[in-house]
Amino acid sequence: MNLLRTRQKHVLKYSSKTVCSKKPMKPHLPAFDPSIVETEWLEWWRHLSEKDKSVDETSTNEIICLPPPNVTGNLHIGHALTVAIQDSYARW
Repeated sequence: MNLLRTRQKHVLKYSSKTVCSKKPMKPHLPAFDPSIVETEWLEWWRHLSEKDKSVDETSTNEIICLPPPNVTGNLHIGHALTVAIQDSYARW
């Protein structure tokens, strides 16, 4: 009888084929200005999409990142509100 059982170790390896350089950071602004921040991010994303030929800018598809369901706590009205807003945005 073998009292010592050996456990098999599963090693997961992650490899990303997406090559992306780091966005250059600028000095902090004295106050948050969304127009400046959004413009700079838009320019950066366009810069990246020029390198990636799989991006189709004529496509009408949109992507909404939704978090996974939170099962670590009790459901409350905040969950319903968040899902309702995301659902209405996606539909209309």
